[in-house]
Amino acid sequence: MKTQKIMARRHQRGVAAVEFALILPLLVLLLAFVVFFGRLCWHYTVAVKAASDMATFMALSRNTEMLEAQPDLGEISIVKLARVIGDTELAELRPGKDLKPVIDISCDGVICRGAALPNEIIVEVQMRMYAPFLPDVLIQLGDLDGIWVRAEARVRYAGA
Repeated sequence: MKTQKIMARRHQRGVAAVEFALILPLLVLLLAFVVFFGRLCWHYTVAVKAASDMATFMALSRNTEMLEAQPDLGEISIVKLARVIGDTELAELRPGKDLKPVIDISCDGVICRGAALPNEIIVEVQMRMYAPFLPDVLIQLGDLDGIWVRAEARVRYAGA
């Protein structure tokens, strides 16, 4: 009886190692996707906060700052300052490949040039998030340059 138990144990010794070898790739892939989607959520959250902060900053600016026309018909200085705020908040991300996020700021849907007081400030942040540990998976999904992250904030102008 004892010899049968000993023989059965000897035949079962490698089963746990084989099961672990079969399950390990799936666990690693699952962990990689959890990390990837965690980074995606982090990038989106930072982009939403930056867009909201820029829009709120501009919405609370004074009328004189919003009506400051530039001689070259470029953006007014309050917009340039809002861009600095956004760049500072987005600097921690650096989504990859040395590309800066694209920040679009508009007043009632057009470029803020100081011609009139806006009713609404719209800030849009777009950037690509790259996953250096999953490039082969992204190629198979058809997106070679990372995943686009887009955030938008709309705030009514409350200037004084």
